[in-house]
Amino acid sequence: MFDLNREITNLLRNEPFFARVSLRLDKVSSEDIPTAGVRYNKDMRRFELIYNPKFMEGLTENQRRWVIKHEFYHIAFGHCTSRTLKGIVGENRKLANIAMDLAINSLRDMRHDCLDIALLPGRAPVENCRKFSMSAEWYANYLIDSNPQPSEPEDGEGQPGGEGQPGGPGGDNAGHDTHGFDGEDLTEEEREEMDFAAGKLQEAVNKAIQECDQGTDV
Repeated sequence: MFDLNREITNLLRNEPFFARVSLRLDKVSSEDIPTAGVRYNKDMRRFELIYNPKFMEGLTENQRRWVIKHEFYHIAFGHCTSRTLKGIVGENRKLANIAMDLAINSLRDMRHDCLDIALLPGRAPVENCRKFSMSAEWYANYLIDSNPQPSEPEDGEGQPGGEGQPGGPGGDNAGHDTHGFDGEDLTEEEREEMDFAAGKLQEAVNKAIQECDQGTDV
C-alpha cells in the first residue's frame, strides 16, 4: 500500500530544500480527488498536501517523486499563497493553473520524468510554446497572447494537483488542477487565518532557501 511519508522521506534524502516545506504541510489521503494537490483547509487552518493513494500506487517510484516535487514546487513558488496571477489572468483560474504548471514542469529537474498526462512546453495542448524554465507570469502572458488558448486535456487529468475545495484537480473542471485557496468563500476572520497560515508557509520556504544557500542541513 502506498505510504506517502515513506516516499517523502526518500525524496528528502536527495532534496533537502523541501524538508522544511514538508514540515509545514499536513498530508491527507483521499479518494475524493483523482490525483494529488495542495490546498488550504479552513477547518484545520493549515495548508495540506492531499493525494489519492490509488493514483499514487499506479505510478513508478520516479513518477511518485515527481508528483510530490511538483506539489512542493507550487508551495515554494508561492502559487498557493501570493503569486496567484490574478493581476494577469483576472478570475481565469484555469489559465493561471496552466501557467503555473508549465513553469514547474519545464524546470530542468522536472522535464525528464514529467508524466504523460502533465502539461509541458512543446506538448499538446501547448505544443507551439517552446520556451522552458520561464516564470508562471511569462507563461500566463504567452497563453493570453496565443490564439486559441489551450484547452484542458480530455483524459480526465491535467496535472497532479488539488483544488482549494475538495473535488479533484481543477475543482469545477475535473481535468485540470488548481493550487491553494483564494478566500472567495471565507469570512473575514477565516481569511485572516488563511493569511496567517500562508505567512508561516512562506517563512518556511524562506528559511529553507537560507539554509540551503548556507549549506546548512535542514
